[in-house]
Amino acid sequence: MHVVLHIGLHKTGTTFLQINLKRNVPWLLARGVYYKTPDTPDKRQISHHPLIREFYGEDGSPERGRAEIETLLAEAAEKNATTLLISSEMLVGRSLDIDAFLPAFASHDVTAIAYLRRPDDLIVSAYNQIVRDETHRRMRPLSLEHRPYDASFRMQLSRWMRPGISLLLAPYDRNQ
Repeated sequence: MHVVLHIGLHKTGTTFLQINLKRNVPWLLARGVYYKTPDTPDKRQISHHPLIREFYGEDGSPERGRAEIETLLAEAAEKNATTLLISSEMLVGRSLDIDAFLPAFASHDVTAIAYLRRPDDLIVSAYNQIVRDETHRRMRPLSLEHRPYDASFRMQLSRWMRPGISLLLAPYDRNQ
């Protein structure tokens, strides 16, 4: 099975993409792509955050996460899908134990895909979200954050540059 990991860098349309993936599950499946998000009580989960959270430090359970991944792979195979698609901004988080996460896909062809936004556009977007948005309430100073708005993307992407992973980078284009 081919596994595509959409490692959603911040401010690159990840939420918009996930909304549309969730809306088009039957269309994707007809084309061999399996996209199923974890079940939540409100049925509104559009990403794989709950699954990826299992690979975050002391709060998660990698064993439970690997079992969930095995279930997704089995469901995809049952539905004759050739590709399993997983999407989460948490895949670029500093707290992700990538060495616990990746073995779940050891016998599969894995591609990690990330969209890159122009640095000047990223800064404007981050400014609009953090400073101009009156509804956005930040409890911690930006200086304490894990640098999700690093316009070089070096910290987030370097962890995915490893043998056995095809890393595909594409330009973010709002018009797409």
